Amino acid sequence: MYPSDYGYAADPYYWSINLSAYNSATSANWLYLGSHEWTITKDTSSNLCIMYINYDGAVGGGCSLVNASFAQFAVRPTFYLKPTVAITSGDGTSSSPYYLVF
Repeated sequence: MYPSDYGYAADPYYWSINLSAYNSATSANWLYLGSHEWTITKDTSSNLCIMYINYDGAVGGGCSLVNASFAQFAVRPTFYLKPTVAITSGDGTSSSPYYLVF
């Protein structure tokens, strides 16, 4: 996911806070898992760096090829739907998944 996806998953009260301080928004962010996660966005400091979500909920940047500890980060698969896609039933749980019409 993009860092902005993570940011907008928090309560709108937090949208004016810098993502690097989002550790204050963890209780109001439904995407917060409490783990280290990669995002799809490059860190502007280097071509070898990428943005991540820290275990405490803050968004930062890091160089995966420089620091081996970053190998323990998770990747969350995401997808984006066209505006014409509609949910026909389900609530998104494992026992009642969403059914989509394209």
